Amino acid sequence: MADPHKPKWDWALARLLANKHGRTPSSIVDCWRSGRPIGGDKCATNKRTEEIDLALVVLVMCADHPMTRVDIADVCGCSPENIRQLENRAMIKLRKKADLITKEWKESA
Repeated sequence: MADPHKPKWDWALARLLANKHGRTPSSIVDCWRSGRPIGGDKCATNKRTEEIDLALVVLVMCADHPMTRVDIADVCGCSPENIRQLENRAMIKLRKKADLITKEWKESA
């Protein structure tokens, strides 16, 4: 039986807000749970992401050889496994976009 005191999160609204603010629905629910503003720039996660992005740009510009996942993880402050997971998700997104572009190109030819 569901706990009547446990709040129920509106996932449809979370998805709408996530699209509006460029976040994930689960991050919207996390903001609700913690009482943080959804679109606020004061979120520690945003600041940390900006720091990681800048560090990665510097790393790429200064690197004279291919970087390992361990090297990248050291800069990002996470594990090489996290980097592998990010890499896999990025490749899936890239393949989907490439398939879409190929499909559009074939339809226009």
